Amino acid sequence: MVKTGMKRVLFLDFLRACTPLAVVALHVLGAFEPTNINSIDFYVEKIILGALCFAVPIFLMISGSLMLDPAKSFDYRKFFKKNVTRIFLILVVWILVFACLQIFFKPNALEGHNPLGFIILSFSKYRFYHLWYLVPLLALYLLTPVLRKVAANERLLEYVLMIGIVFGFALPSAVFLLKVAFQNGINGYPSSLIETMVNHKNIVVQIGNFLGIGYAVYYLLGYYLRVKDFKPIERKIIYIFGLVGLVVAGLLFPVMLRFNGEVTNETVSLSPWIMALAVAIFVFIKQRYARRKSNPKIINFMAKYSLGVYLTHPIILNFILPNFYDSEFHLYSMLLLIPLFTIGIYLASLLLAWILNKIPIVRRVV
Repeated sequence: MVKTGMKRVLFLDFLRACTPLAVVALHVLGAFEPTNINSIDFYVEKIILGALCFAVPIFLMISGSLMLDPAKSFDYRKFFKKNVTRIFLILVVWILVFACLQIFFKPNALEGHNPLGFIILSFSKYRFYHLWYLVPLLALYLLTPVLRKVAANERLLEYVLMIGIVFGFALPSAVFLLKVAFQNGINGYPSSLIETMVNHKNIVVQIGNFLGIGYAVYYLLGYYLRVKDFKPIERKIIYIFGLVGLVVAGLLFPVMLRFNGEVTNETVSLSPWIMALAVAIFVFIKQRYARRKSNPKIINFMAKYSLGVYLTHPIILNFILPNFYDSEFHLYSMLLLIPLFTIGIYLASLLLAWILNKIPIVRRVV
């Protein structure tokens, strides 16, 4: 149950309960994505995919909203033992679990390595795709004592957020879009000036990298947005930016993939349009819950096992479902199969997470 001090934060429960559905849908789309980049199927699938990329930022905002709350007592030793150690243990255990699953179900994934070598490489090169999220989360947990000091000072918090948004989101995204645009121009880069601007060693990208503040912005935003009282006009502006972010995310994602070939987690999650969308969702749900007194039991149940769903859903999606369906999505099948697979995989993962939580030793890593 999500609490702050001695009081439950109901809207965070709701977000924790529902955000895994977006994660599952996103990964369902990725697992059966169309391969023809010139087809309408490709563009429709990527538009939906781009619009769902708010999920991980929401998770980070939920964590920051709770961990940075000064109303909660904070014991360094207890926090490190309970939170930091647990996330590290979860990361290690599930890397091993998915490495073993690949060895058993998909031996071709070994790419010539022996099983032991593949397991060792799973901690770097072959780490299963969804586990990337635990790495920035672990880093943020390690920084939590420092970030709590930032969150406790409103002016300092707003300053850090401003610097982070400019150098961690806005300017790097602008550089990336310029690179995509001019790399695919008729004459390549129009000038040495543009080439310098979009080079990965330019000062904008380097400042953002040295600050290392990207995901910390979401972590800090979670607390800032929870305690900040927005006027009605401010909320409307946030919602407008969120809608713009939704449109831009949906339209830009297929274009970036079409012309750049690959889009990383950082390129998507650390973009101003995804941040605008995630902030709008966070503030909207917070406002809708302003007068709520309780959540339905099903929401509390879903929230309790949200991490378990996140960790286990690829077992169903990548190792069980392909035995029954192993075709790429087409336009006619998306409207039916995306919600069907998403709900089915989510429910199966929820059940699996519930079962694993009943096992004394295993429950520590679910």
